[in-house]
Amino acid sequence: RVGSTAPEDEWSHFVRVLKYWCGFSTSTIDSGEMSDWEYAQRVLSDGSACIRARAAHENESNRVATRVNVDILRSQTILVAVHALYEACKMDVLHRTMLKQLRDLALSLAHAIGDAGYVDFYSRDSGASISPLTSSHYTTNIPDIMRACEGLFAGRSDFDSLVPPLILAGLEANSSIDASTFGGSILVHARRVVRMCHICSLSNATLAQSGGMLAVCMGEMGFKVEDLERLPLGLAIPFHGTLQYN
Repeated sequence: RVGSTAPEDEWSHFVRVLKYWCGFSTSTIDSGEMSDWEYAQRVLSDGSACIRARAAHENESNRVATRVNVDILRSQTILVAVHALYEACKMDVLHRTMLKQLRDLALSLAHAIGDAGYVDFYSRDSGASISPLTSSHYTTNIPDIMRACEGLFAGRSDFDSLVPPLILAGLEANSSIDASTFGGSILVHARRVVRMCHICSLSNATLAQSGGMLAVCMGEMGFKVEDLERLPLGLAIPFHGTLQYN
């Protein structure tokens, strides 16, 4: 928005433009939601009833979009891009504040095109759904970068299907991951972390060899030791432990 200085206003306007481009009606774009402050106050007074009310409210607001003649191809394209950014933000604690806004946008797109997999995924990520993962076949098919990293350490072979395509596209063999790699700093950071996970998971390397290869990999990518502090603890601690044997 011209003349706007508040980041929230800029984001809201950006979302409105994207949804308009995807064919959302004005009523769908402007559908309101319970503010975080109102939600916190009602939780204190109503407890779990408020949590259920908010989930029902957001689901109903999003379902309005399914009755609108949205452009499916455009919505799918935006959803894939937003999901890649959403997953990449999980790899940097400084960017985790962006998760809710990205999730809300992605969830509205998923409802609009009737993609039950993404709806299920984001419902679980937000805590709106607590049913066992085994009870749904949807979420297992959605790219999940944390599951991909866990799979590398566990020796699973589903890595390629779990890394978002826009992040995986920069991880070709012998490719360099520097500041000029396409996708912006957030996606580049995620690619670097995934590459580091791969180095640490090589089964034919000793712990000392892994530490040395990890140090070389970090140096080539421009990933500094202090950058480890920006990672989720589940990744930062193993990386620190591997480097100690270098």
